[in-house]
Amino acid sequence: KTAKPKIVGGTCKRNSEGKSELFWKVAGRSKQIDHFVIVGEKMGMSSILGRVHALSPNNAFRYVDNVLSENAGDTIYSIIPIYGDLSIGERIKIGSTPSRKSKRKAI
Repeated sequence: KTAKPKIVGGTCKRNSEGKSELFWKVAGRSKQIDHFVIVGEKMGMSSILGRVHALSPNNAFRYVDNVLSENAGDTIYSIIPIYGDLSIGERIKIGSTPSRKSKRKAI
């Protein structure tokens, strides 16, 4: 039985628009993965933010958070691979982004 592919090298950062951008790679055959579930955790509460299909010529993947990026507070991001047989892989924490600076001015 061949080993299932795993998530490696995950990072996240704020992009030029202030949104959180996640990057990760897969070690092994990414064709064995159907998709990835993206999870964001803010103030101890986890939310599923979206999914990314496992289609990549170089085993590298990207996701832009349009959900929690706008809210106050730090966000911790995790990726969960869902394999072709629909089994759930290990949840991998790839990093966090700090709270976005408020653009409001004091009155």
